[in-house]
Amino acid sequence: MLTPAERRLVATELSSLAGAWVQKVSLAAPRTVSLELRLPGRSIGLRLDGTPGLCRACVVTDRLAAPQPPLPWQAQLRHQLEEARLVSVTAEGRTLVLAFETPRGERRLVLEFDRRAGELLLLDGTGKVLGWGEGEGPRARGLRRGGPWSPPRVEGEREVPSRFVAGPEPFGVSAAIVAAYATEGVARSDEGLRRALMSALRASHDKLARTVGRVEDDLRRMDQAEAYRRLGDLLKPLLPTLRRGMTEAPVPEWARGEDGPATVPLLPALSPHENLDRYYRLHKRLTRSRPLAEERRKGLSVRLQRLQQMLQLAETADAAGLRELDVRLRAEQPAAEAAAQGRRQSGRTATRKPQRTFRSAAGHRIWVGRGARDNDALTFGLARGNDLWLHARGHVGSHVVVPGIENPDGETLLDAATLAAHFSGARGELRVDVVATARKHVRRVRDGAPGAVLYAHEKTVPLRLDYARLSRLLASESTD
Repeated sequence: MLTPAERRLVATELSSLAGAWVQKVSLAAPRTVSLELRLPGRSIGLRLDGTPGLCRACVVTDRLAAPQPPLPWQAQLRHQLEEARLVSVTAEGRTLVLAFETPRGERRLVLEFDRRAGELLLLDGTGKVLGWGEGEGPRARGLRRGGPWSPPRVEGEREVPSRFVAGPEPFGVSAAIVAAYATEGVARSDEGLRRALMSALRASHDKLARTVGRVEDDLRRMDQAEAYRRLGDLLKPLLPTLRRGMTEAPVPEWARGEDGPATVPLLPALSPHENLDRYYRLHKRLTRSRPLAEERRKGLSVRLQRLQQMLQLAETADAAGLRELDVRLRAEQPAAEAAAQGRRQSGRTATRKPQRTFRSAAGHRIWVGRGARDNDALTFGLARGNDLWLHARGHVGSHVVVPGIENPDGETLLDAATLAAHFSGARGELRVDVVATARKHVRRVRDGAPGAVLYAHEKTVPLRLDYARLSRLLASESTD
Protein backbone atom coordinates (compact mmCIF):
# COMPACT_ATOMS: atom_id res chain seq x y z
CA MET A 1 0.00 0.00 0.00
CA LEU A 2 1.21 3.51 -0.73
CA THR A 3 2.36 5.48 2.32
CA PRO A 4 1.18 9.07 3.01
CA ALA A 5 4.36 10.53 1.47
CA GLU A 6 3.98 8.32 -1.61
CA ARG A 7 0.34 9.31 -2.02
CA ARG A 8 1.27 12.98 -1.99
CA LEU A 9 4.02 12.28 -4.52
CA VAL A 10 1.57 10.43 -6.80
CA ALA A 11 -1.03 13.22 -6.48
CA THR A 12 1.57 15.80 -7.52
CA GLU A 13 2.61 13.71 -10.52
CA LEU A 14 -0.97 12.99 -11.63
CA SER A 15 -1.93 16.66 -11.32
CA SER A 16 -0.10 17.21 -14.61
CA LEU A 17 -2.99 15.34 -16.24
CA ALA A 18 -5.49 18.07 -15.29
CA GLY A 19 -7.52 19.03 -18.34
CA ALA A 20 -7.42 15.53 -19.86
CA TRP A 21 -10.69 14.07 -21.16
CA VAL A 22 -11.91 10.62 -20.21
CA GLN A 23 -12.02 8.47 -23.33
CA LYS A 24 -12.74 5.09 -21.79
CA VAL A 25 -13.60 3.63 -18.39
CA SER A 26 -13.21 -0.09 -17.67
CA LEU A 27 -13.47 -2.20 -14.55
CA ALA A 28 -10.94 -5.06 -14.56
CA ALA A 29 -11.95 -6.12 -11.03
CA PRO A 30 -14.49 -4.79 -8.51
CA ARG A 31 -11.76 -2.59 -6.98
CA THR A 32 -9.64 -1.89 -10.07
CA VAL A 33 -10.60 0.99 -12.39
CA SER A 34 -8.71 1.83 -15.56
CA LEU A 35 -9.16 5.25 -17.16
CA GLU A 36 -7.96 6.13 -20.64
CA LEU A 37 -7.30 9.87 -20.66
CA ARG A 38 -6.76 12.02 -23.71
CA LEU A 39 -4.41 14.99 -23.87
CA PRO A 40 -3.57 16.84 -27.08
CA GLY A 41 -1.65 14.40 -29.27
CA ARG A 42 -1.53 11.43 -26.84
CA SER A 43 -3.53 9.00 -24.71
CA ILE A 44 -2.51 8.01 -21.18
CA GLY A 45 -3.66 5.08 -19.06
CA LEU A 46 -4.42 5.69 -15.39
CA ARG A 47 -5.16 2.87 -12.94
CA LEU A 48 -6.71 3.09 -9.48
CA ASP A 49 -6.33 -0.24 -7.69
CA GLY A 50 -7.85 -1.15 -4.32
CA THR A 51 -6.74 -4.81 -4.42
CA PRO A 52 -5.81 -6.06 -0.92
CA GLY A 53 -2.11 -5.47 -0.32
CA LEU A 54 -1.62 -3.76 -3.69
CA CYS A 55 -3.60 -0.57 -3.15
CA ARG A 56 -2.12 2.10 -5.43
CA ALA A 57 -2.68 4.68 -8.17
CA CYS A 58 -0.34 5.21 -11.11
CA VAL A 59 0.02 5.83 -14.83
CA VAL A 60 0.30 2.52 -16.73
CA THR A 61 1.11 1.43 -20.26
CA ASP A 62 -0.60 -1.97 -20.22
CA ARG A 63 -4.31 -2.73 -20.38
CA LEU A 64 -6.13 -5.20 -18.15
CA ALA A 65 -8.77 -7.37 -19.77
CA ALA A 66 -12.27 -6.69 -18.46
CA PRO A 67 -14.18 -9.80 -17.33
CA GLN A 68 -17.14 -11.07 -19.33
CA PRO A 69 -19.89 -10.35 -18.64
CA PRO A 70 -18.83 -6.85 -17.47
CA LEU A 71 -18.98 -6.12 -13.76
CA PRO A 72 -22.17 -4.25 -12.77
CA TRP A 73 -20.41 -1.16 -11.43
CA GLN A 74 -18.74 -0.53 -14.80
CA ALA A 75 -21.99 0.65 -16.41
CA GLN A 76 -22.52 3.25 -13.66
CA LEU A 77 -18.92 4.47 -13.89
CA ARG A 78 -19.17 4.86 -17.65
CA HIS A 79 -22.49 6.66 -17.40
CA GLN A 80 -21.26 9.08 -14.74
CA LEU A 81 -17.80 9.74 -16.20
CA GLU A 82 -18.54 9.85 -19.92
CA GLU A 83 -17.46 13.14 -21.50
CA ALA A 84 -15.72 13.98 -18.20
CA ARG A 85 -12.68 16.24 -17.88
CA LEU A 86 -10.16 15.70 -15.12
CA VAL A 87 -9.93 18.83 -12.99
CA SER A 88 -7.61 17.92 -10.10
CA VAL A 89 -5.90 15.10 -8.18
CA THR A 90 -5.40 15.57 -4.44
CA ALA A 91 -4.16 13.45 -1.55
CA GLU A 92 -6.33 14.02 1.50
CA GLY A 93 -5.72 11.92 4.62
CA ARG A 94 -6.08 8.27 3.66
CA THR A 95 -7.58 9.09 0.25
CA LEU A 96 -6.64 10.04 -3.25
CA VAL A 97 -9.39 12.12 -4.87
CA LEU A 98 -9.83 12.67 -8.63
CA ALA A 99 -12.29 15.49 -9.41
CA PHE A 100 -14.04 15.62 -12.81
CA GLU A 101 -16.30 18.03 -14.63
CA THR A 102 -19.13 16.22 -16.46
CA PRO A 103 -22.38 17.23 -18.20
CA ARG A 104 -24.15 15.96 -15.06
CA GLY A 105 -22.09 18.14 -12.75
CA GLU A 106 -19.00 17.49 -10.65
CA ARG A 107 -18.00 13.89 -9.96
CA ARG A 108 -15.26 12.57 -7.69
CA LEU A 109 -13.55 9.19 -7.91
CA VAL A 110 -12.10 8.38 -4.48
CA LEU A 111 -9.49 5.72 -3.69
CA GLU A 112 -9.39 5.05 0.05
CA PHE A 113 -6.27 3.43 1.54
CA ASP A 114 -6.62 0.93 4.37
CA ARG A 115 -4.23 -1.48 6.06
CA ARG A 116 -5.80 -4.49 4.36
CA ALA A 117 -7.51 -3.28 1.18
CA GLY A 118 -8.56 -0.15 -0.64
CA GLU A 119 -12.05 1.03 -1.45
CA LEU A 120 -13.15 2.76 -4.64
CA LEU A 121 -16.13 5.10 -4.37
CA LEU A 122 -17.89 7.43 -6.76
CA LEU A 123 -19.29 10.71 -5.34
CA ASP A 124 -21.19 13.64 -6.76
CA GLY A 125 -20.16 17.25 -6.28
CA THR A 126 -21.94 17.51 -2.91
CA GLY A 127 -20.15 14.47 -1.47
CA LYS A 128 -23.12 12.12 -1.85
CA VAL A 129 -22.17 8.46 -2.44
CA LEU A 130 -23.25 7.25 -5.88
CA GLY A 131 -21.71 3.78 -5.62
CA TRP A 132 -18.67 1.66 -4.78
CA GLY A 133 -16.90 -1.41 -6.10
CA GLU A 134 -17.68 -4.27 -3.75
CA GLY A 135 -17.68 -5.44 -0.16
CA GLU A 136 -19.31 -4.27 3.03
CA GLY A 137 -16.45 -2.01 4.17
CA PRO A 138 -18.19 1.30 3.34
CA ARG A 139 -21.49 0.02 4.71
CA ALA A 140 -19.80 -0.99 7.97
CA ARG A 141 -18.65 2.64 8.34
CA GLY A 142 -22.25 3.80 8.00
CA LEU A 143 -22.04 4.81 4.32
CA ARG A 144 -25.09 4.29 2.13
CA ARG A 145 -25.70 4.83 -1.56
CA GLY A 146 -27.36 8.21 -1.80
CA GLY A 147 -26.04 9.24 1.63
CA PRO A 148 -23.14 11.56 2.55
CA TRP A 149 -19.56 10.32 2.33
CA SER A 150 -17.13 10.61 5.21
CA PRO A 151 -13.42 9.82 4.81
CA PRO A 152 -11.79 6.97 6.76
CA ARG A 153 -9.96 7.77 9.99
CA VAL A 154 -6.24 8.51 9.85
CA GLU A 155 -5.13 7.51 13.35
CA GLY A 156 -2.10 5.29 13.62
CA GLU A 157 -0.54 5.96 10.21
CA ARG A 158 3.15 6.78 10.57
CA GLU A 159 5.08 9.10 8.30
CA VAL A 160 7.86 7.14 6.57
CA PRO A 161 10.13 8.12 3.67
CA SER A 162 8.86 7.39 0.19
CA ARG A 163 10.21 4.27 -1.54
CA PHE A 164 9.90 6.03 -4.88
CA VAL A 165 11.47 9.15 -6.31
CA ALA A 166 10.59 11.16 -9.36
CA GLY A 167 13.01 10.47 -12.18
CA PRO A 168 13.83 12.57 -15.23
CA GLU A 169 11.34 10.75 -17.46
CA PRO A 170 7.64 11.69 -17.42
CA PHE A 171 5.65 9.83 -14.78
CA GLY A 172 8.79 8.36 -13.21
CA VAL A 173 7.03 7.76 -9.87
CA SER A 174 4.34 5.71 -11.62
CA ALA A 175 6.99 3.66 -13.43
CA ALA A 176 8.73 2.91 -10.14
CA ILE A 177 5.42 1.89 -8.52
CA VAL A 178 4.57 -0.45 -11.41
CA ALA A 179 8.00 -2.11 -11.21
CA ALA A 180 7.89 -2.49 -7.41
CA TYR A 181 4.44 -4.03 -7.34
CA ALA A 182 4.87 -6.35 -10.34
CA THR A 183 6.50 -9.31 -8.55
CA GLU A 184 4.32 -8.99 -5.47
CA GLY A 185 1.26 -8.73 -7.67
CA VAL A 186 2.03 -12.01 -9.47
CA ALA A 187 2.45 -13.88 -6.18
CA ARG A 188 -0.75 -12.41 -4.77
CA SER A 189 -2.53 -13.14 -8.02
CA ASP A 190 -1.61 -16.82 -7.77
CA GLU A 191 -2.84 -17.00 -4.18
CA GLY A 192 -5.96 -15.11 -5.14
CA LEU A 193 -6.58 -17.63 -7.93
CA ARG A 194 -6.09 -20.48 -5.45
CA ARG A 195 -8.61 -18.94 -3.03
CA ALA A 196 -11.09 -18.29 -5.85
CA LEU A 197 -10.74 -21.85 -7.14
CA MET A 198 -11.11 -23.34 -3.67
CA SER A 199 -14.18 -21.21 -3.03
CA ALA A 200 -15.77 -22.10 -6.38
CA LEU A 201 -14.99 -25.80 -5.96
CA ARG A 202 -16.35 -25.93 -2.41
CA ALA A 203 -19.51 -24.11 -3.45
CA SER A 204 -20.01 -26.47 -6.41
CA HIS A 205 -19.23 -29.50 -4.24
CA ASP A 206 -21.68 -28.48 -1.52
CA LYS A 207 -24.42 -27.66 -4.03
CA LEU A 208 -23.89 -30.97 -5.83
CA ALA A 209 -23.89 -32.89 -2.54
CA ARG A 210 -27.26 -31.33 -1.66
CA THR A 211 -28.61 -32.30 -5.08
CA VAL A 212 -27.42 -35.90 -4.60
CA GLY A 213 -29.16 -35.90 -1.23
CA ARG A 214 -32.43 -34.77 -2.81
CA VAL A 215 -32.19 -37.44 -5.52
CA GLU A 216 -31.57 -40.08 -2.84
CA ASP A 217 -34.65 -38.79 -0.97
CA ASP A 218 -36.63 -39.20 -4.19
CA LEU A 219 -35.36 -42.76 -4.56
CA ARG A 220 -36.41 -43.57 -1.01
CA ARG A 221 -39.89 -42.27 -1.82
CA MET A 222 -39.90 -44.45 -4.92
CA ASP A 223 -39.39 -47.46 -2.66
CA GLN A 224 -43.02 -46.86 -1.60
CA ALA A 225 -44.31 -47.61 -5.12
CA GLU A 226 -45.30 -51.19 -4.30
CA ALA A 227 -47.01 -50.03 -1.11
CA TYR A 228 -49.23 -47.71 -3.19
CA ARG A 229 -50.12 -50.56 -5.55
CA ARG A 230 -50.96 -52.77 -2.57
CA LEU A 231 -53.26 -50.07 -1.14
CA GLY A 232 -55.01 -49.78 -4.50
CA ASP A 233 -55.51 -53.55 -4.66
CA LEU A 234 -57.01 -53.53 -1.16
CA LEU A 235 -59.27 -50.58 -2.00
CA LYS A 236 -60.67 -51.96 -5.27
CA PRO A 237 -63.11 -54.58 -3.83
CA LEU A 238 -64.32 -52.05 -1.22
CA LEU A 239 -65.50 -49.40 -3.73
CA PRO A 240 -69.25 -50.25 -3.51
CA THR A 241 -69.21 -49.64 0.25
CA LEU A 242 -67.42 -46.27 0.11
CA ARG A 243 -68.57 -42.70 -0.49
CA ARG A 244 -66.97 -39.29 -0.99
CA GLY A 245 -65.94 -37.57 2.27
CA MET A 246 -64.58 -40.68 3.99
CA THR A 247 -61.03 -40.42 5.35
CA GLU A 248 -60.29 -44.16 5.50
CA ALA A 249 -61.63 -47.46 4.27
CA PRO A 250 -61.65 -50.42 6.72
CA VAL A 251 -60.08 -53.54 5.23
CA PRO A 252 -61.67 -56.89 6.18
CA GLU A 253 -59.37 -59.25 7.99
CA TRP A 254 -59.63 -61.87 5.25
CA ALA A 255 -58.38 -59.35 2.68
CA ARG A 256 -55.52 -57.73 4.55
CA GLY A 257 -53.43 -60.86 5.22
CA GLU A 258 -51.04 -61.29 8.10
CA ASP A 259 -49.13 -58.01 7.78
CA GLY A 260 -51.50 -55.87 5.72
CA PRO A 261 -52.95 -52.52 6.90
CA ALA A 262 -56.28 -52.51 8.70
CA THR A 263 -57.40 -49.36 6.85
CA VAL A 264 -56.66 -47.59 3.56
CA PRO A 265 -56.25 -43.78 3.90
CA LEU A 266 -58.59 -41.75 1.66
CA LEU A 267 -58.68 -38.13 0.58
CA PRO A 268 -62.17 -36.90 1.52
CA ALA A 269 -62.31 -34.45 -1.39
CA LEU A 270 -62.00 -37.33 -3.90
CA SER A 271 -64.56 -39.94 -4.84
CA PRO A 272 -63.78 -43.62 -4.12
CA HIS A 273 -62.82 -44.24 -7.75
CA GLU A 274 -60.59 -41.12 -7.78
CA ASN A 275 -58.83 -42.37 -4.65
CA LEU A 276 -58.26 -45.72 -6.34
CA ASP A 277 -56.89 -44.02 -9.48
CA ARG A 278 -54.62 -41.91 -7.30
CA TYR A 279 -52.93 -44.91 -5.71
CA TYR A 280 -52.37 -46.65 -9.05
CA ARG A 281 -51.14 -43.40 -10.62
CA LEU A 282 -48.62 -42.90 -7.80
CA HIS A 283 -47.40 -46.47 -8.24
CA LYS A 284 -47.01 -46.04 -11.99
CA ARG A 285 -45.28 -42.66 -11.77
CA LEU A 286 -42.78 -43.72 -9.09
CA THR A 287 -42.01 -47.00 -10.85
CA ARG A 288 -41.33 -45.32 -14.18
CA SER A 289 -39.33 -42.47 -12.67
CA ARG A 290 -36.91 -44.76 -10.86
CA PRO A 291 -34.59 -45.57 -13.84
CA LEU A 292 -34.14 -41.84 -14.57
CA ALA A 293 -33.47 -41.06 -10.91
CA GLU A 294 -30.92 -43.87 -10.59
CA GLU A 295 -29.15 -42.75 -13.75
CA ARG A 296 -29.10 -39.17 -12.51
CA ARG A 297 -27.70 -40.20 -9.13
CA LYS A 298 -24.93 -42.13 -10.89
CA GLY A 299 -23.96 -39.13 -13.04
CA LEU A 300 -24.05 -36.74 -10.08
CA SER A 301 -21.91 -39.08 -7.99
CA VAL A 302 -19.24 -39.18 -10.71
CA ARG A 303 -19.19 -35.36 -10.88
CA LEU A 304 -19.03 -35.15 -7.08
CA GLN A 305 -16.01 -37.44 -7.01
CA ARG A 306 -14.32 -35.32 -9.69
CA LEU A 307 -14.87 -32.16 -7.65
CA GLN A 308 -13.36 -33.82 -4.58
CA GLN A 309 -10.24 -34.69 -6.59
CA MET A 310 -10.00 -31.15 -7.94
CA LEU A 311 -10.29 -29.73 -4.42
CA GLN A 312 -7.32 -31.83 -3.32
CA LEU A 313 -5.30 -30.65 -6.34
CA ALA A 314 -6.14 -26.97 -5.71
CA GLU A 315 -4.67 -27.16 -2.19
CA THR A 316 -1.18 -28.15 -3.39
CA ALA A 317 -0.93 -27.05 -7.06
CA ASP A 318 1.73 -24.59 -8.22
CA ALA A 319 0.98 -21.55 -10.38
CA ALA A 320 0.87 -23.54 -13.65
CA GLY A 321 -1.25 -26.21 -12.03
CA LEU A 322 -3.70 -23.61 -10.73
CA ARG A 323 -4.20 -22.15 -14.18
CA GLU A 324 -4.67 -25.60 -15.69
CA LEU A 325 -7.18 -26.41 -12.95
CA ASP A 326 -9.02 -23.13 -13.62
CA VAL A 327 -9.40 -24.07 -17.31
CA ARG A 328 -10.53 -27.57 -16.34
CA LEU A 329 -13.12 -26.23 -13.88
CA ARG A 330 -14.57 -23.86 -16.47
CA ALA A 331 -14.79 -26.73 -18.98
CA GLU A 332 -16.44 -29.21 -16.59
CA GLN A 333 -18.71 -26.89 -14.65
CA PRO A 334 -22.28 -27.09 -15.99
CA ALA A 335 -23.45 -23.97 -17.76
CA ALA A 336 -26.19 -23.20 -15.26
CA GLU A 337 -23.84 -23.65 -12.32
CA ALA A 338 -21.19 -21.47 -13.97
CA ALA A 339 -23.74 -18.72 -14.54
CA ALA A 340 -24.87 -18.90 -10.93
CA GLN A 341 -21.29 -18.79 -9.71
CA GLY A 342 -20.64 -15.75 -11.90
CA ARG A 343 -23.64 -14.01 -10.35
CA ARG A 344 -22.33 -14.73 -6.85
CA GLN A 345 -18.85 -13.41 -7.69
CA SER A 346 -19.99 -10.28 -9.52
CA GLY A 347 -23.09 -9.52 -7.48
CA ARG A 348 -25.20 -9.12 -10.62
CA THR A 349 -28.23 -11.00 -11.87
CA ALA A 350 -27.82 -12.45 -15.34
CA THR A 351 -30.51 -11.79 -17.95
CA ARG A 352 -33.00 -14.63 -17.69
CA LYS A 353 -33.98 -16.37 -20.91
CA PRO A 354 -37.60 -17.49 -21.26
CA GLN A 355 -36.55 -20.83 -22.73
CA ARG A 356 -34.36 -23.82 -22.00
CA THR A 357 -32.39 -25.19 -24.95
CA PHE A 358 -31.90 -28.86 -25.79
CA ARG A 359 -30.45 -30.62 -28.83
CA SER A 360 -32.12 -33.26 -30.97
CA ALA A 361 -30.26 -36.34 -32.19
CA ALA A 362 -29.74 -34.52 -35.50
CA GLY A 363 -28.27 -31.49 -33.71
CA HIS A 364 -31.27 -29.16 -34.07
CA ARG A 365 -32.06 -26.76 -31.21
CA ILE A 366 -35.28 -27.39 -29.29
CA TRP A 367 -36.61 -24.55 -27.13
CA VAL A 368 -38.79 -25.32 -24.10
CA GLY A 369 -40.66 -22.55 -22.25
CA ARG A 370 -39.85 -22.22 -18.54
CA GLY A 371 -43.33 -21.16 -17.37
CA ALA A 372 -46.65 -19.63 -18.44
CA ARG A 373 -45.35 -16.10 -19.08
CA ASP A 374 -42.17 -17.55 -20.58
CA ASN A 375 -44.36 -19.57 -22.97
CA ASP A 376 -45.80 -16.29 -24.24
CA ALA A 377 -42.33 -14.79 -24.66
CA LEU A 378 -41.09 -17.89 -26.47
CA THR A 379 -44.05 -18.42 -28.80
CA PHE A 380 -44.85 -14.80 -29.62
CA GLY A 381 -41.42 -13.25 -29.14
CA LEU A 382 -38.63 -15.62 -30.15
CA ALA A 383 -40.36 -18.06 -32.48
CA ARG A 384 -40.90 -17.23 -36.15
CA GLY A 385 -43.94 -18.04 -38.29
CA ASN A 386 -42.65 -21.24 -39.89
CA ASP A 387 -40.99 -22.68 -36.78
CA LEU A 388 -42.41 -25.98 -35.54
CA TRP A 389 -44.54 -25.55 -32.39
CA LEU A 390 -45.60 -28.40 -30.05
CA HIS A 391 -47.66 -28.87 -26.87
CA ALA A 392 -49.01 -31.82 -24.87
CA ARG A 393 -52.70 -32.12 -25.76
CA GLY A 394 -55.09 -31.65 -22.85
CA HIS A 395 -52.37 -30.85 -20.30
CA VAL A 396 -50.91 -27.71 -18.77
CA GLY A 397 -47.27 -27.48 -19.78
CA SER A 398 -44.46 -25.85 -21.68
CA HIS A 399 -44.60 -24.61 -25.24
CA VAL A 400 -41.92 -26.30 -27.34
CA VAL A 401 -40.40 -24.72 -30.47
CA VAL A 402 -37.96 -26.13 -33.02
CA PRO A 403 -36.53 -22.92 -34.55
CA GLY A 404 -35.87 -22.76 -38.27
CA ILE A 405 -37.76 -25.98 -39.04
CA GLU A 406 -41.36 -26.49 -40.14
CA ASN A 407 -41.16 -30.10 -41.38
CA PRO A 408 -38.52 -31.89 -39.28
CA ASP A 409 -37.18 -35.40 -39.70
CA GLY A 410 -38.93 -38.12 -37.71
CA GLU A 411 -36.32 -38.31 -34.94
CA THR A 412 -36.35 -34.56 -34.33
CA LEU A 413 -40.16 -34.60 -34.21
CA LEU A 414 -40.10 -37.41 -31.62
CA ASP A 415 -37.40 -35.61 -29.61
CA ALA A 416 -39.45 -32.40 -29.50
CA ALA A 417 -42.64 -34.29 -28.66
CA THR A 418 -40.86 -36.13 -25.84
CA LEU A 419 -39.81 -32.81 -24.29
CA ALA A 420 -43.33 -31.41 -24.70
CA ALA A 421 -44.72 -34.42 -22.81
CA HIS A 422 -42.02 -34.37 -20.12
CA PHE A 423 -42.45 -30.67 -19.36
CA SER A 424 -46.21 -30.91 -18.91
CA GLY A 425 -48.81 -32.31 -16.55
CA ALA A 426 -48.47 -35.62 -18.42
CA ARG A 427 -44.94 -36.19 -17.10
CA GLY A 428 -44.48 -39.88 -16.28
CA GLU A 429 -47.45 -41.05 -18.38
CA LEU A 430 -46.68 -43.93 -20.72
CA ARG A 431 -48.72 -42.60 -23.65
CA VAL A 432 -49.24 -38.91 -24.44
CA ASP A 433 -50.76 -37.16 -27.44
CA VAL A 434 -48.69 -34.15 -28.54
CA VAL A 435 -49.98 -31.60 -31.04
CA ALA A 436 -47.61 -30.09 -33.59
CA THR A 437 -48.20 -27.19 -35.96
CA ALA A 438 -46.42 -24.16 -37.41
CA ARG A 439 -46.02 -21.21 -35.07
CA LYS A 440 -48.04 -19.02 -37.49
CA HIS A 441 -51.13 -21.11 -36.71
CA VAL A 442 -50.94 -20.37 -32.96
CA ARG A 443 -52.64 -17.34 -31.41
CA ARG A 444 -53.32 -16.02 -27.92
CA VAL A 445 -56.64 -16.52 -26.17
CA ARG A 446 -58.24 -13.08 -25.79
CA ASP A 447 -58.25 -12.10 -22.10
CA GLY A 448 -56.88 -15.56 -21.33
CA ALA A 449 -54.28 -16.55 -18.74
CA PRO A 450 -50.57 -16.28 -19.65
CA GLY A 451 -49.60 -19.13 -21.97
CA ALA A 452 -53.20 -19.90 -23.02
CA VAL A 453 -53.38 -20.33 -26.82
CA LEU A 454 -55.53 -21.62 -29.65
CA TYR A 455 -54.03 -23.47 -32.61
CA ALA A 456 -55.09 -24.78 -36.01
CA HIS A 457 -53.83 -27.07 -38.79
CA GLU A 458 -52.26 -29.28 -36.14
CA LYS A 459 -51.29 -32.90 -36.42
CA THR A 460 -51.21 -35.28 -33.46
CA VAL A 461 -48.06 -37.17 -32.51
CA PRO A 462 -49.09 -40.28 -30.49
CA LEU A 463 -46.08 -40.60 -28.21
CA ARG A 464 -44.98 -43.66 -26.27
CA LEU A 465 -42.46 -42.51 -23.68
CA ASP A 466 -38.90 -43.71 -24.35
CA TYR A 467 -36.73 -43.27 -21.24
CA ALA A 468 -33.46 -43.63 -23.18
CA ARG A 469 -34.52 -40.84 -25.54
CA LEU A 470 -35.60 -38.61 -22.63
CA SER A 471 -32.32 -39.18 -20.78
CA ARG A 472 -30.31 -38.23 -23.88
CA LEU A 473 -32.35 -35.07 -24.39
CA LEU A 474 -32.09 -33.91 -20.77
CA ALA A 475 -28.32 -34.45 -20.89
CA SER A 476 -28.07 -32.27 -24.03
CA GLU A 477 -29.27 -29.06 -22.34
CA SER A 478 -27.11 -26.03 -23.14
CA THR A 479 -27.21 -22.23 -22.82
CA ASP A 480 -27.27 -21.56 -26.60
